[in-house]
Parts: sequence; C-alpha cells; structure tokens
Amino acid sequence: MAQEIQVDSCGLNNSAELNKFEIQYFKQELSKQLKRNNFDLIDKKIGFAHGNFGKKIITKQEYFDSWGRSYFNNNSHVVNQLIILEAEERVNSGGYDAIIISWSKIMVTGIHRRKLIENLKKTNI
Repeated sequence: MAQEIQVDSCGLNNSAELNKFEIQYFKQELSKQLKRNNFDLIDKKIGFAHGNFGKKIITKQEYFDSWGRSYFNNNSHVVNQLIILEAEERVNSGGYDAIIISWSKIMVTGIHRRKLIENLKKTNI
C-alpha cells in the first residue's frame, strides 16, 4: 500500500474533501479505525485538529506540512484519532463527516467532542 501513496501530492490545498493520494495515505494511517467503523473516506468532508481533545483546528495543508509528509518519509506514523460524526453532529459542524485529530493522548468524548464540533463550525476551514 505504501507504494501507492504519493505523499508529495497530499495537502496541496485546504479542500475538506480528500484527493486520491490523501485517501490512500489515511487508509494506511487509520486502517484499524476505518475498518472497525466501516467508514469510507471517499466523497467525505474531513476536518482536522490537533493536540489533546483536538484543541486546535488546523487545515489539511497544515497537517501535511507540519508532520504528515515528514513522518511518512521517515517511515514513522502520526498518532491520529478518527472521530466519525453522527447526523446531528454533521449539521452542527457545518457539514463535516469526520474529524481527524492528531497528537491527542486523550479520547475525545462528551463535552470535549461537542466543543470540538462547535469550533470546527466556527473556523469552517
């Protein structure tokens, strides 16, 4: 699978929809979470955040510029958490289907999840 990923073609814009290279990248990075939740990244609107509880909303471009490309090129992995939004959460987020949170040591649940969704809508990257 790693051979199919052209990481230099990832994060070239801030579109919330992933291109085919970004989909391949996240299929590898989030494989267990995607399988467990039977979630497909194709034609989905994805938000990004980082830090404990996903405190900071970032762009897809920031994700790849900050660590996505360099970790991949060094055969390392980013610690990512996939939050798949329920129907009401999708509305409250501004239409996002999921959020990828990097570098959070804590699972984002409850009030932190609600705040993250509100922040995503406010930022609307």
